Amino acid sequence: MKSRKNNNLASILQILFLLIGAVVVAIYILPSSPSTQRSNSPSSQKQAATSQDSLHPDTAKERPVDGAKQEPDLTVHKEGLYQRAATLYALSGADAIHLLDHRGKSIHTWPLDATRARLMPDCSLLVVHGSKYGLRKKKWRELKYVIRRYGWNGDILWEKKSENWFHHDIHELSNGNILTLERLELPFPEKHPFKPKIAEKSVFRSDAIVEIDPSGETVWRWDAHEHLDTVSCGWNGCEKSRKKKGGEFVWDWTHTNTAQPLGPNRHFAAGDLRFHPSNIFILPRNFWTAYLIDRDSGQVVWTYEGEPKDGKLAEGMVRGHEAHMIPEGLPGAGNVLILDNGYPGHREYSKVLEVDPQTNETVWKYEKQGEFFTYGGGSVQRLSSGNTFISEDTTGRAFEVTPEGEIVWEVRGNYRISRAHRYPYDYCGELEKLNPDQG
Repeated sequence: MKSRKNNNLASILQILFLLIGAVVVAIYILPSSPSTQRSNSPSSQKQAATSQDSLHPDTAKERPVDGAKQEPDLTVHKEGLYQRAATLYALSGADAIHLLDHRGKSIHTWPLDATRARLMPDCSLLVVHGSKYGLRKKKWRELKYVIRRYGWNGDILWEKKSENWFHHDIHELSNGNILTLERLELPFPEKHPFKPKIAEKSVFRSDAIVEIDPSGETVWRWDAHEHLDTVSCGWNGCEKSRKKKGGEFVWDWTHTNTAQPLGPNRHFAAGDLRFHPSNIFILPRNFWTAYLIDRDSGQVVWTYEGEPKDGKLAEGMVRGHEAHMIPEGLPGAGNVLILDNGYPGHREYSKVLEVDPQTNETVWKYEKQGEFFTYGGGSVQRLSSGNTFISEDTTGRAFEVTPEGEIVWEVRGNYRISRAHRYPYDYCGELEKLNPDQG
């Protein structure tokens, strides 16, 4: 009897060991479920990068920190090598646009939020409101439908209101009109291949370039959805995801961040009609592609997708900001400057590219892996000295580099910034009075 009980116990233990072994095998051999399995394929990385903007790991570095010191720290200033000039330094979420002198000290402030601000030759300030963190505040959310010109002391000199959201860029043209961007939210295009899965209950977000005269009338416009293929979406290809904004789904098709007038240049002077001075650079960030638009026809006449090699695309641009032609009179005039952002899962560092638009070959480049990375925002500017000024928006850093890549001036701040820009002290009268070199 006792022997039979022992046999039964041994059988039970044997069954238990077999069950435990089966569970272990399942854990180590069977594939993970779709919800936990991580794909390393390029397509899955692209989808993750383009749909997870708000989850980017670098957002921890993007203050605002309420009450933090607004004036940045001057961390590099190599006398005799950097350009002594003022820097327009707009903070995101802190209601402040500072003019910094070459010592990094704030010499003038406007109590404003801006996703883009440009100082004018009369010392007024053109402003597009609604920076990334400024939009958290009601007054700036309401002003995203308004562009303004402010006086030196902050008084409103001019404004234009719209039913559409003004965003990202603004310029005063030689005729006194204003060029800027409007965001459009439209019904999804008919017969789009993303219907119905992505399009169902979704808003189709596009952009328009608009020219506005001093009376507030729109005298010219270019609508992206009327001229660009809503299916091809640049070299990046169309995003396969949508975002939820304010209770509705939005498919952010273009997300244009740059509308830059071309201006006089050597290419047009040599007979290349693509580069007519009135034509306009645009950069739809979600396309990872820069375009030059013929103002008269509305057609694309030049395209840049990234660095070529042997006539083929060797490394494509990732996102991108601030495509523009270096103006006449500056070193490199006629070449195109672009800030190539990079993005996690693709290339986790940024590059500044100077490109010959006749060949799209890179003639100069600045990149520092592990040191220079703004996955969003950012701008680049060629200085009269031949140095290049760079705004690393997400970290609050602005710096100047030589053609050899040496950093000769740098500030680091506590806030995300909105496309810092340099101005010589003699650019306008009020600024000239604040030049610390003048006794």
